[in-house]
Amino acid sequence: MPKSKSFVPVAGHANYLHKGSSLSAKHASNVLRSTDGTFSFGFYNLSSTVFTLSIWFTNSADKTIAWSANQDRPVHESGSKVMLNKDGSMVLTDYDGTVVWQISSSAEAVRAELMDSGNLVVKDQGGSILWQSFDHPTNTLLPMQPVTATAKLVSTDPSHPTSYYTLRFDDRYVLSLAYDGPDIFNLYWPNPDQSSWTNYRISYNRSRSGVLDKLGKFMASDNTTFYASDWGLEIKRRLTLDYDGNLRLYSLNESDGSWYNSWMAFSQPCEIHGLCGWNGICAYTPKIGCSCPPGYVVSDPGDWSRGCKPAFNLTCSNDGQKMSFVRIPQTDFWGFDMNYVMSTSLHACRAMCLASCSCVAFVYKVYPNGCFLKSDLFNGKTVSGYPGAAYIKVPQSFLSRSQAHVSELANRHVCNASKTQTFNYATQSNKGTGMMWYYYYCFLAAFFLVELCFIAFGWWFMAKTHSARSAIWAAEEGYRVVTDHFRRFTYKELRRDCYSGSIGTRLQLVWPKG
Repeated sequence: MPKSKSFVPVAGHANYLHKGSSLSAKHASNVLRSTDGTFSFGFYNLSSTVFTLSIWFTNSADKTIAWSANQDRPVHESGSKVMLNKDGSMVLTDYDGTVVWQISSSAEAVRAELMDSGNLVVKDQGGSILWQSFDHPTNTLLPMQPVTATAKLVSTDPSHPTSYYTLRFDDRYVLSLAYDGPDIFNLYWPNPDQSSWTNYRISYNRSRSGVLDKLGKFMASDNTTFYASDWGLEIKRRLTLDYDGNLRLYSLNESDGSWYNSWMAFSQPCEIHGLCGWNGICAYTPKIGCSCPPGYVVSDPGDWSRGCKPAFNLTCSNDGQKMSFVRIPQTDFWGFDMNYVMSTSLHACRAMCLASCSCVAFVYKVYPNGCFLKSDLFNGKTVSGYPGAAYIKVPQSFLSRSQAHVSELANRHVCNASKTQTFNYATQSNKGTGMMWYYYYCFLAAFFLVELCFIAFGWWFMAKTHSARSAIWAAEEGYRVVTDHFRRFTYKELRRDCYSGSIGTRLQLVWPKG
């Protein structure tokens, strides 16, 4: 049986693999490259011995992957290869011959070609496309690559196996981000608490498609529209659903091969569902981080998305177990509402949760007054200014037993979406409250000082104006006193008085001689 031909690069790197040829992981430098040099296709080394069959940006500093055939099942270096067989199938096999990935078509394929767009296409003898990677995206969309009813983005990758986020069209034909975990599914973008119209989306549209153009504008059939901050420039971009559940648009800085963020779905990542797992609380400290409520411990210190678990046993039997609550200010848990009661008191809300064995906590909002009984704790977040608090149900015995260890419990179980950091829950809460009062008093002092300066300036201005007006008034009044004592005489009166001599008693009149 004749051996398959290995790929031999022609003039540096070819952009196609012809029928009967193969690429091997052992010779990972042998790759396909698009004619403009932007993209490469071949075995991408995740480590020295583990590889994925991928397409990546050739000139990016970290060789960023745009597509992978086997992201969930990497292969080993020795003996692994991908081959375009003579029957037209394209097959990826591991070192032991196990088929890891393959494509087949009804027509006979003669060539696999990497296009300048980053699309890997398999063509027949006439040049028609039998298969293309653009129809099977992983976590990234490239310009002119559509997202459709059947094509979706997934965030799962080998380094973050518990990332369960997807970008796809939902049952209402609205392009949505969803947390699709092993035991729960919910949508979190666009805002699930608002209608499609409020979110400026058109539901139940006949078509389901969306595409990012070369200038940086994304437009979908449901009216989803956004622009890159550098829109208008035809530069290299990628739209990626990252492992933290945020959809981001990146632009390539060709001078150093780095990426910069030119748009993102969430500027406040704590709005992303499932970020801190079950019972976890997302907070800004000021960096985003995950923590466990008092009385809970982290499930997996190496994986923040697995959430927290209670450090006590909560039973529903009539064993006389007394329950109490731990208050977490400015905190909410989205979803899993057993009941919602409007215009009720905190005491009544507490009593309702105590009376229900299924109630593990409640959230009480101050304005407007509302009671939310929770059957599970998910999507917890602490946000400054939130008009409410979460009350976590715990056994009274545990509460009294753990009072001396509250700081320890709060300190131990903290994590961050990008890297682990320590966050002291109790200390942060007290510090935040103290800082709030500090800023409040500083504001009052500054306001008082400004008001005092304003009053002093007003007094000085009025005093100066009054003094000037007094001087003017005195001058004018003196003038009026002098001028009011003059009298105008008619010619007849002067003539009469002059001849009669009576004028001399009233006026010393000197007549000119001559």
